[in-house]
Amino acid sequence: MGSHRIDVAAPTNLTPTTPVLIMHDGGNLLLPREETWNGQNWAIVDSLEAGLISGEAQPVVIGVHTGEGTSRLNELAPASITKALPNVYESFAAEARPALLQSTSDEYHAFLADEVLPKVASQLGIVLDPSRTAIGGSSMGGLASIYGLGLRPETYGTALAFSTHWPFGGQVAVQELIGALPKAGEHRLWLDSGNTELDATYPALHYAAIDLLIQNQWRRDQHFEARIYAGTGHQEKYWAARWPDAVNWWLSPSPR
Repeated sequence: MGSHRIDVAAPTNLTPTTPVLIMHDGGNLLLPREETWNGQNWAIVDSLEAGLISGEAQPVVIGVHTGEGTSRLNELAPASITKALPNVYESFAAEARPALLQSTSDEYHAFLADEVLPKVASQLGIVLDPSRTAIGGSSMGGLASIYGLGLRPETYGTALAFSTHWPFGGQVAVQELIGALPKAGEHRLWLDSGNTELDATYPALHYAAIDLLIQNQWRRDQHFEARIYAGTGHQEKYWAARWPDAVNWWLSPSPR
């Protein structure tokens, strides 16, 4: 679709109210392990087939690959962070930085919300509603998912952010992304982190995000869930293990 490859995993019992989860970094989501760059994936198809997602409402999962001719960082880096911190790309090693140090996140999120979701939903006979539409991703995709919830609250009811790469902006990233979320009440947010590998740098900022959510009247267990998965790091095998936790939390009724 456009310059992006789009993969879709859909349950057999589709209905107009089937939940939809759209996720970044599609190259490691739904492809077989032998086709991914590092031989790992999120085992999403395995999780669905194994019945690890509880309840009758199995979700459609949309995996969006990085667009051709662009950079993952250009698409996933929230524009609010890059505007506040023009030198923020320097947090990455020189070889990992995009050639163009400019966020295209707003155009990317418009593509997701205005093109990908409506087209897939139409093809599958689904009626989109934010109460059953979520956006998710890991690392920079975690930042992008939180940003997307704040940018498009009329599209998404929930964001699922795995191993969010808060060091891209640090405390400014926390303030910008959590501060831009809609008022507490109708939306939900999953935050998690490991504590080894790259994830070892995350917990302090993870807790700062929790503190700001609470300051903004978001209630834990009702409006958001935040977890540290001890002994896990920054790899697809770890995200695969906790993806069912996040999806089951999203699909469960919010306690009042």
